[in-house]
Amino acid sequence: MQETDHQVVIVIVAVLVLLVLIVLVVLLLAVYYSNTKQKLIREKEILKATYEKTILEAQFEIQEQTLRNASQEIHDNIGQVLSYVSLSLDRASGLDESSKNSVIAESRTLVNQSMNDLRDLSKSFSLDNIVSNGLLATIKTETIRLNKSRLIEALLNVGGQPYSIGEHQELVLFRILQEFINNTLKHAKARHLTINIEYGTTMLTLTISDDGVGFDFEAQQNKNGSGLRNMRKRATLIGAEATASSIVGEGSKLIIQLNRVL
Repeated sequence: MQETDHQVVIVIVAVLVLLVLIVLVVLLLAVYYSNTKQKLIREKEILKATYEKTILEAQFEIQEQTLRNASQEIHDNIGQVLSYVSLSLDRASGLDESSKNSVIAESRTLVNQSMNDLRDLSKSFSLDNIVSNGLLATIKTETIRLNKSRLIEALLNVGGQPYSIGEHQELVLFRILQEFINNTLKHAKARHLTINIEYGTTMLTLTISDDGVGFDFEAQQNKNGSGLRNMRKRATLIGAEATASSIVGEGSKLIIQLNRVL
């Protein structure tokens, strides 16, 4: 009888120990789950903050670049046209009536042209206007500007039926394009720049390339603050994949692929 009671006690103790262990395991799992959940929430908040920061930076940089372009446009084109008009009008006083009228008519045409150019520039200052026009229209405008500047010959090829991929995504893609163009103009000594946009059924592919001097791609990748690294980082934040390549003497290329959300 005593032996039976002893066995019962052992069983009860074993059950209690097992229950305690189960409770401890459940508590540990609950703590682990809670910590993991908090960690994921913090990571999500960090990603959201980083994403929003990237969008704000892209907006600021686009506006800053637009102002630089506008300043150059005013100086190189509009300023020269108005200077020519001023000189023409100064000289018109010594001309006969017919020649004077011809100079005045030409000057009026040039002034109207300058006013239209200024109106177009003032529209480009508005980021909302850039966003509302969409990626393709904005890139077309940028291509026209580049060809007008005569700094490089730009070619735009469009494939597929254009569609919107989202305001923020298009903003970041345009900023990446802008950064590639700036690097090309500053360092590549290129004569031609080619922009290809392929609107696929499930994916948008943006390819930018130049025929410049190129560079050592592997060495450039390892540099801190590399423009290529910055462009790839921005692409990643909007869910895109960026692939860059460059060969010395053969130019540089950047391919960005972004899945279309249907």
